[in-house]
Amino acid sequence: MKIQVLTKKLHELKEKQQKIETAWRKTGNREFLEFMVELLPKALSAERCSIFINNPDNNNVWIQCGTGLQEKQISVPKDSSVVGKVIASGKIIMENNLANQMGAHDTIAFKTGFTSKSTICVPVLGAKTQQVAGAIQVLNKLNTESAFTQDDIEFVKKLAHHIQVNIENIYQRQEMANIAEEIGKKVSLIEAKLKSLGHVE
Repeated sequence: MKIQVLTKKLHELKEKQQKIETAWRKTGNREFLEFMVELLPKALSAERCSIFINNPDNNNVWIQCGTGLQEKQISVPKDSSVVGKVIASGKIIMENNLANQMGAHDTIAFKTGFTSKSTICVPVLGAKTQQVAGAIQVLNKLNTESAFTQDDIEFVKKLAHHIQVNIENIYQRQEMANIAEEIGKKVSLIEAKLKSLGHVE
């Protein structure tokens, strides 16, 4: 293949890759998820709620939306955080004594000034794949003398079922965005090589 043809195809591929990456990074139905984050603490008499997304390419999970938080403002490891363990195992965690335990919530408390005392965390399975795509976490009963209950878990499980499609779409878009980003890096390397040879302006 001639260098001119290769260069043209390279530019076309780069443009397509950039468009795909932009499209895949957009999250679907953000307003609905933000409404759920606002609704759930009121329904359970809790302080905060967050929805996390599993990152398919590393050991972290990141926040999609949460009370007082921006997208990707928090990223936590799967092996030392409640939400990470839920996503890694696919099992529900209810813990009413976080204040006396060490973990990633201590780091988050240092960064955000918010202290986690109790939590319910429920995995969100993909509607099609049944893989764990994310998790819903509710924090801190407003009445410090009360604790989360099995009824609270059932309520969050119902919500997790209703947002399956939304979370799966975000998870898949993240996966594709990671692939698109990797392609972009390889395209840039090829372009730099051609430029060094004097074939790309």
